[in-house]
Amino acid sequence: MARRVPFSPETSVIRPPPSALVSANLVSVHPIVQDGYHNAFCGFTCWRGYYYVSYRTGDSHNPYPGGEIVILRMHADDVRNAPVIVGGSYWKEVARISTPGDDRDPHLVADDDWIWCSFATYYPRWGHESKAVTSNMTRDYITHISSSPNGTAWSRPYQVFRPGYWLWSVVPVSFTDKAGGDDVVWYGAAYHTGDAWDTMHSLHLLRSEERIWWTHRAVMYWSQDILTAKPSEPCLYIPRQGELACVARLENGMLYGAATYPYGKWDWTVYTTTIHAPSVVQVNGKVFIVARSRRDELPDYVPPKMPKSTFRTSKSFRVPHDSSDGMVKPSALTPMDLYCTALWELCFVDEHDTTPTLRHLLTLPSWGDTSYAGTHWDAEHQELLVAYYSMHDRKPLPTTLTMMSPSDVFLARIALDNV
Repeated sequence: MARRVPFSPETSVIRPPPSALVSANLVSVHPIVQDGYHNAFCGFTCWRGYYYVSYRTGDSHNPYPGGEIVILRMHADDVRNAPVIVGGSYWKEVARISTPGDDRDPHLVADDDWIWCSFATYYPRWGHESKAVTSNMTRDYITHISSSPNGTAWSRPYQVFRPGYWLWSVVPVSFTDKAGGDDVVWYGAAYHTGDAWDTMHSLHLLRSEERIWWTHRAVMYWSQDILTAKPSEPCLYIPRQGELACVARLENGMLYGAATYPYGKWDWTVYTTTIHAPSVVQVNGKVFIVARSRRDELPDYVPPKMPKSTFRTSKSFRVPHDSSDGMVKPSALTPMDLYCTALWELCFVDEHDTTPTLRHLLTLPSWGDTSYAGTHWDAEHQELLVAYYSMHDRKPLPTTLTMMSPSDVFLARIALDNV
């Protein structure tokens, strides 16, 4: 049973964890894709000795005129060579997946035999009064999956579950079958937006034995409260045997929830720290999140005072400036100026702690439309690998959000101490 949780400002206080502090240091960051298109929404995994990166390429962030999915791979031994621009000798394109709609947010997951790419597709709503595809028409979405037995030959995308449910993350759960053998079942977290993008959003737990046919397991969360509305982008992970946990996006915050088998009852905590598109990675029992955050919510934030010409403006985001010196007021910074890709630790007092605290570790080079990262822990080299996108190499940008807005895909290596 899903549980509605009232807003509690105390849950956003960033207090020191009781254990030894983890520290993070940026080892390197290099562009993977820089071709002038809007390359974004990354997936990342390691499978059979290769690293795989998936991303959407299009003209802009918007679903019109649409984008397609690209999958690259590189041998794991080459990850420390730089630069590693696609088209060079390291990253190779192994798939380009496209449907008649706008394909976006490709996520990668693999087992011993197959690698899968799940993504969502926006398409015009059936019965729309206009037959022409326009930027402001009503759209719905479905989840597609494409799979490969070798990483180079990928299947045609096939639809999974119902329209209007965005399967965002998938985890394998091991169990012992009736014959006493080991087996795996897959759980996925999806979000549902009701009638188009209204205020009734909800999170749902799905289950599958082969990742083709999915069944509905539970409503994880729903809310119509202003502060806790629009839950989306739920990232599942497995803290312990018989437990599932989830970090999800709120428009101005974050949700953390957990449940025990059979995962029907979820308990949630609401945070006011902005965490968008969280990617969760576990290292030796510690939990880390890479997500889009706001610089003005970070503990080391210092408001800048920069020339107006360095800021992007639009009809939605107008940036006033001081007439005396032509400089931007810190209070006038827009979300585009404040967004960044950040690494956080989710700190628990013990295994029974249901209200963990967030601790900021590192901010990656980033600006504007950014984040939506894929992550992988390289145990051999004790490094966290992060594939993400950002516009920081593209400033200044066009003055309207609907114009073509290039963004690039980067690969960062982060060393973690005390893990």
